[in-house]
Amino acid sequence: MYAVVKVWNTDMVLPSRKYMSEHALNLHTKNTAMLPPDQITSGPTPSPEQVMFFSDMHIYVICVRKELRFVPNSLVRQDNRLSGQFEVHSKGLISKIPFEIPAGYPAELQAVVSDFPYRMIEIIDSNSEVVRFFSNFAVAILSGISLQPEYSYEVVYVGQAYGNGNRSAFDRLKKHETLQKILADIVANDPSQEPMVFLFQYEPATLITSINPFISPQVSDEEDTAHTVHLLNNPPTEKECVSIAESALINYFQPKYNKIYRGNYPSERLKILKSCYDLDFAALTVEMNIEDLHCRVHSEQRGHGQHHMAAFDLHDPKTRSSFFSLTGDEVGLDEEFSGPIF
Repeated sequence: MYAVVKVWNTDMVLPSRKYMSEHALNLHTKNTAMLPPDQITSGPTPSPEQVMFFSDMHIYVICVRKELRFVPNSLVRQDNRLSGQFEVHSKGLISKIPFEIPAGYPAELQAVVSDFPYRMIEIIDSNSEVVRFFSNFAVAILSGISLQPEYSYEVVYVGQAYGNGNRSAFDRLKKHETLQKILADIVANDPSQEPMVFLFQYEPATLITSINPFISPQVSDEEDTAHTVHLLNNPPTEKECVSIAESALINYFQPKYNKIYRGNYPSERLKILKSCYDLDFAALTVEMNIEDLHCRVHSEQRGHGQHHMAAFDLHDPKTRSSFFSLTGDEVGLDEEFSGPIF
């Protein structure tokens, strides 16, 4: 079901349009998660609560950034704060940056850096038993490092997992050939990169209606009303929204591995996108918000940000056809509204 927002545009005169009332579709994220690939492919079996949480996350985004490793023997606890250093690996160069986080463990316990490759802080008791741990990416988040532009994650692949509605992105990624190829490529060409997978659940589509009484519509009032009623009575399904969101994010970020594996886009999803063509909405906005994860993402085409907006003006028949058929043509983002919001 749609959420409908009516907007009365009376402050400017638009060019002649087919309809007086025009409609934009908006998709924005509801729940998000981030996981290192090894926790998906070979990690422990998720709990029932985690399975439930992941069940509606059908969009996944594979990212990389400079690898952060803890410096052994750099950890110092003072009062209730734990400080230390990261080694930052980037294309053969190594630098060091300090971090500080809340200790979050009793003073009688000890924090030590795990064995190579130094990606964990282990909290051990008097018997040297590990009672808890902090991962490198979690410490980067807790210390605020992940909000710094130079430690933003680069989007390298966008995909979706829906099936019959009972397969989450987490399930899809367990046996994902493209993910394995990307990880193999990272190891072969730049093993200092740190991969990360972001998972997204989207809210039901919102229909935004704009009515401008100052234009000269190309159809009668009856046809205009019928068009609006058709859109209200035929909202895109969850499956269609997932495919629309995937296509929009691919066109927005233009990830390099989506270009490499362009021929792998399943024909089923092309059919789903083409079925959305007949809905005839004039504009589309797809948002991706990771503010709750306290980090940033970017691509070669897009600056770093926590909240990204991909906006498309679909009035142009060529642009519209390109978007819904994924022909590989330039789709034409509305650059005035697209980009990282913050």
